[in-house]
Amino acid sequence: MCDLSRIFACVCMVALISAFASPSAQAEEAEAGGGPRPLAESPQALPTEVGPPESYAPSAPEDLAPLLEILDDEEKAIDALRRYDLTQQALLEWDMALAIRLRDEGDMTAATAKWEEGKARLERMRSAYETFLERYPENARAQNYFGELLYDRFGDEVEAIRRWKLAEQLDKKLAMPLNNLAIHYCHAGDYDQGLDYLERTLKLDPRNPDFLFNAVQIYLTNTPQVMERNEWDEKRLFNEAMKLSKRATEIDPEDYSLAQDYAVNFFAAERFAVEVDWKDAADAWARARPLARTQDEIFFTWLNEARASVRAGLAARSKKCADEALQIHPDSTAAKRILNELEPEI
Repeated sequence: MCDLSRIFACVCMVALISAFASPSAQAEEAEAGGGPRPLAESPQALPTEVGPPESYAPSAPEDLAPLLEILDDEEKAIDALRRYDLTQQALLEWDMALAIRLRDEGDMTAATAKWEEGKARLERMRSAYETFLERYPENARAQNYFGELLYDRFGDEVEAIRRWKLAEQLDKKLAMPLNNLAIHYCHAGDYDQGLDYLERTLKLDPRNPDFLFNAVQIYLTNTPQVMERNEWDEKRLFNEAMKLSKRATEIDPEDYSLAQDYAVNFFAAERFAVEVDWKDAADAWARARPLARTQDEIFFTWLNEARASVRAGLAARSKKCADEALQIHPDSTAAKRILNELEPEI
């Protein structure tokens, strides 16, 4: 799943943010979840989303000629195929965001054209994998990546699982298909299989930040099942999740989503009735801020640093953070609420 670590987890992260914000803040401040998903059956059926981020404009060659030229070299070809896949995925997201914007503006002709481009892009991606696998059917990486494409974009779970299990058999040291199967089975409610695959994933590749990220989401969203299987109490589960989350940020300190996830996870302490150092939580949001890619992300780091600072008893710091959040979104009632609640203290 492309990679499935950030599909399932995005939704989980949003659920966590929503669970720990006030009800009114949930309605107005919650970020939209998402990730790779099958293409809608028509432009009209596309979801409502924010348009393409202004700071990002993907570009890539539109044909497979460079890949076909090196098809005789298996390793170079699979690396090129994966780069092609990831670039096309980014372009597809861009195309669909434009299609949504055009649809919402009432230009269905242009929206349909963009949607058709997306369909064609998906078919080229499928064709690229099929071409490669005709030549190299025992390439475990290609089987795994093709499974991700089928699962994420074509909604073909049965064939995707078959591909992942084939990849597992072809290369016993490859953790990626185990990662995908872990998340699939946990998401489907088969926790015994899912948690077994997760354990094997982390044993094979304990320093992959995406896999650590996945484990944290599974721990915090499938809490009763993880506790029962591992014979952990709530405190142990939360501490294990935070340990993995922190490790992911240490392995890849430049990744905003990992830094954000670690900071968000402090709020889960309230659900588990576990005491945490809220100054550490505020500091985690401050560390995430320089990595933020958009103004909205910067806004959320200020807002959530303010929330954590309130819990830490740091009134002056909370006021400063709420003020900074309002500089970006002056109408934010969540930030205004924090300032109103602080008035007796500042």
